[in-house]
Amino acid sequence: MAVTLACARWVLVVSWLAWIPACGALGHDEPPGPVFRDARTGFVDGPGIEVCMDGTRVVAPSRAAGGALSFCVSPGVASRTCDDTTECAPGERCVCGRCGTRPCRNATECDAGEVCVGNRCASVCGSDTDCRAGETCSAGGCARRCSTQVDCAYGEKCSALDGTCIVKLCGEAVSCNVGEPCAPLERVADLREPHGMTWGGQALAFVEIRDGSACAVYRARVVSLRRWEVDPLQPVLAPENGEGGCVGAPSVVAEPGRLVMYASRGDGSAIVRASSVDGSTFLREPTPVVTPTEDWQGGWVGAPGAARFQGATRLFYQADRGRAIGLASIDEATGTLLDIRPTPVISPSMLEDPLFWRGVQRVTSPFAVERDGALLLYVAARGAEHSDAQVAAGGVYPADVNDSIGLLASRDLVAWDRFPTGPVLARRTNLRTYLGELEPAVMFLDGGAWLVYVGADASGVATTGLGLATSGP
Repeated sequence: MAVTLACARWVLVVSWLAWIPACGALGHDEPPGPVFRDARTGFVDGPGIEVCMDGTRVVAPSRAAGGALSFCVSPGVASRTCDDTTECAPGERCVCGRCGTRPCRNATECDAGEVCVGNRCASVCGSDTDCRAGETCSAGGCARRCSTQVDCAYGEKCSALDGTCIVKLCGEAVSCNVGEPCAPLERVADLREPHGMTWGGQALAFVEIRDGSACAVYRARVVSLRRWEVDPLQPVLAPENGEGGCVGAPSVVAEPGRLVMYASRGDGSAIVRASSVDGSTFLREPTPVVTPTEDWQGGWVGAPGAARFQGATRLFYQADRGRAIGLASIDEATGTLLDIRPTPVISPSMLEDPLFWRGVQRVTSPFAVERDGALLLYVAARGAEHSDAQVAAGGVYPADVNDSIGLLASRDLVAWDRFPTGPVLARRTNLRTYLGELEPAVMFLDGGAWLVYVGADASGVATTGLGLATSGP
């Protein structure tokens, strides 16, 4: 299918990106961290989204090499609630709505300029004068002085050895003292295929949570832009017998009085449909919507992206493990399949650009949204971003291949315009090394729009959690 490049049409897209607030208004539950601005699109990428389950933060396996963190809590000590780290005491952090210490096993789990002392992250020091009032320099890190437990943060204990606050970690192999509960801080799992929306006056998100080869769909309340609370704690769509323990990649369409969810079986054998009148209990239909019956689908369909457009639900889906994107049209009122394209609607070559995006190998995870009479289709694609990077005088090195987020638009679902400068978000760790961005979703909330994605390393294998980028002046 031919792709026409009409730069004038992208004035529409850039115009609604331009008034989105920048990351400075997002809150401070995470440390500020580095902020990157994409010079070509204006997207600003900063700290990601904290997803919480019953007071514990969901962290990717790549971020928890030593397993989930838990610490011993002294009897009768309760945490203080918070919405922001600024509401906590010095040295504490607001994690999943409560103030507490920052435990660690080694310095790699702490911020820059910190060390891991007494199993807690602490500022580097050479003497007491390098520390805040009420702290002392202990083993190269600032520690709070204490005489009783009330002098310490939630999750800390007052050491009788040197009168400083320390942390005792716990878990399956290490238990706490009698009467001291072991409080979990993290749940190790992959967060995949996010989908955010507003419905019934509230902001909701649906996300696949993957634990090894098992996965299911969960619903979360968007408490703030950078904090999601899983609610209910049970999956809203779970795998059934014969599905290999995995159903995920949710895409949700709002209909009068109900939500309709499209999701994919983990083995790529089908895309299924379910509906809910309360947003938390979904009833699945017995017959799949799409199965891989065409040769070009390569025996695999998944990662649906559904949107209302021109009177019907347009269901885009990944086929042949990323070699193409297909399209089906559905009458949502009756659930009738109106049409399914016999050939791919999007292929990797449609994102190719001789300068900005070269050697595009696959296109995955479509996310569709209608905007000002056009259908915008965000996808993840793997290729080489931008031009070769010159990193030394006289030396030009090829750009790395990685996963990035692309954007196409159409008014008739036949002719597609691609974003003129390649990916719409490019994260770099240095001049030439690009990170990966997978599984995009766009949320329109409170007069702004935000791009949520699954962060990954350049290989696209190790994920790092949900990233968040905004576009502004």
